[in-house]
Amino acid sequence: MSVVAKNFGEKCSIPDYKRRYKIVKTTELKALAFAMALFASLPFMAACAQTSVSRAEAQNWEAKVPPGAETDPIALNITFGKKDILNRSIVESLKNDYEIKPYAFAGLKPKAANDGIFEVSIKRGVEQKWRPDMGGIGPFYLVKAGTNYYAITRRNLAQLFSPIEKKSEVLSYLGVFQSLFGNKFAHIVTADADTEKEAHVNWPTKPKPPKFTEVTELKDGFRVTLVTYTHLHIEAFFEKTVHVGRDGVVNEEKPEQILKKIGGGLHVY
Repeated sequence: MSVVAKNFGEKCSIPDYKRRYKIVKTTELKALAFAMALFASLPFMAACAQTSVSRAEAQNWEAKVPPGAETDPIALNITFGKKDILNRSIVESLKNDYEIKPYAFAGLKPKAANDGIFEVSIKRGVEQKWRPDMGGIGPFYLVKAGTNYYAITRRNLAQLFSPIEKKSEVLSYLGVFQSLFGNKFAHIVTADADTEKEAHVNWPTKPKPPKFTEVTELKDGFRVTLVTYTHLHIEAFFEKTVHVGRDGVVNEEKPEQILKKIGGGLHVY
């Protein structure tokens, strides 16, 4: 048996053919097939990564932070809608003392696609020089989608954690809502709440609440008789009625009033 060689008219045997032409081994074929499959999968892998980012960005977040200004307290105040910034000169002096780090709200897990929740606050050690109730200094809370950061406004908060479907979710959500948009030093009083716990002071005795928070489920959400306790500036129990929609929107139905005043409270100077 013979085959036609490269030079016309020249014949060679099978052994000569093997010597002149490299026979591709089975292992080499497998390696070649693997490489081809890998290259073929790259567009799919890229599409998957893009889909993940796109899902977060497709949430239509509002209040975008200017790129590169994630730790700028002036830019963040403005992004949160506070153009007349309290203590502006002090805030400006702290411009280089902020840091951004991942954050999780207690008792809540995001239900909307996102690329992380973050807290922007004064670096540890620096914050001890300033009153915790000083306006304008933060902390600020952001949600990330793709490469962009957005202020956690009321709308963005609702978008992050809705739908709210269970009574057990309501108070955790309201606790976060109050800390962001209400009195961040107030504690929601429930039947098992420990009102003695406070970020700065533990009182020797725990005041007895006149009543507790109540949650009633409705077709369109929840009605909450919200009882809170604070001892910053005034030590008292407060009460108001709010409606929490399943979409996370919180509306006040009865304004806050003092339920029971205990004393003058703690004043920080």
